[in-house]
Amino acid sequence: MLGEKAAKGKFAGFIDTLTVFAITGGVAGSLGYGLLQLASGLNMVFGIAPSAVVYSGIALAIVIGYTISSTSGLKKGIAWLSDKNAWIFIGLMLFVLVFGPTTYIFNLFTQSTGSYFTHFMEGMTYTAPFADSELWPQWWDMYWWVDWLSFGPIVGLFCVRLGYGRTIRQFVIVNWLLPAAFAFIWFSVFGGVVLHAQLFEGIDIFSVYTQQGAEALTFSAFDLVPLAQIIKPIMIITIALSFVTLADSMTSTISTMSLKENQDVKEAPVSLKVFWGITMGLASLVFTLTGGIDGIKMVKTFAGFPILFVGLFMLGGFIRYMSKRPKDANGQYVYEDAVADAPDDPNEVEVRPTWLERKFIKKYRG
Repeated sequence: MLGEKAAKGKFAGFIDTLTVFAITGGVAGSLGYGLLQLASGLNMVFGIAPSAVVYSGIALAIVIGYTISSTSGLKKGIAWLSDKNAWIFIGLMLFVLVFGPTTYIFNLFTQSTGSYFTHFMEGMTYTAPFADSELWPQWWDMYWWVDWLSFGPIVGLFCVRLGYGRTIRQFVIVNWLLPAAFAFIWFSVFGGVVLHAQLFEGIDIFSVYTQQGAEALTFSAFDLVPLAQIIKPIMIITIALSFVTLADSMTSTISTMSLKENQDVKEAPVSLKVFWGITMGLASLVFTLTGGIDGIKMVKTFAGFPILFVGLFMLGGFIRYMSKRPKDANGQYVYEDAVADAPDDPNEVEVRPTWLERKFIKKYRG
């Protein structure tokens, strides 16, 4: 939008600063959710009441965990944690699906999925301009949009790193479609267990929400299936790993982003990762202790909202860039000179043909 000079001058520094601010607030807020949820789990399982000391101890353990993982490098730390964390989540979800109200969960999944697509536009523009709405969309729907905006810059940078050596099809399926599909199933399973208990089993789950907060609902859901006393500690570990994985990837990327010259840097210095790890951990602890869930929501909203305007500028810049790219006689974009003869990434993975392609090759090429 503003040209090469703006991308290298003080304006660029301002955008970088704004982005780092958004990322720090976004990660700190998410870690704050983790502190609340883990403290609630410790209270339910071990009878340890939430307090400033408990929150501080949990924050210290998470900060140490993701700082160590981050300093071990992208592949070693983040990949190991993400893999183990994902399998535990899948195992817990299947356990609840099998031993919970399975038929009701499938019915709920079918209807809610159809309702989601049917009312997508209505839900996207829902503002509830009524006297008795109690600002529901503002404090939940719109808040989550701003929350995700705070992660926009760093997720883009992190996904670029994940994209090396991958095809566009692999990237879209693994990073976009599969996580979204997993979320559909996850919410149907755990939401189905809670709704079935509230509506058909006479268990007042809603009172848990009003008395102990939203962070207690996850652990309350496991009271509705067998082996709750075994599953709950596993869930505590899984939640901790989940936030370690989140902060791990964010710490690695924001540290690299903080360097003046980071074009060919694979990993940022350990000292820089430690600095950002401690900073985000302390910020999450402060907002949790001073405001609870409302304080966390406020800081994430405050940090993420400015990125909306940066994103709009980026979108305009991308459209302007694409409109100026040269095309050949057939209307196809022409590669720029700088990348026309660039070699493939040396770490590019082998793309194997599908079973249908192999069958075609075998039939027509022997």
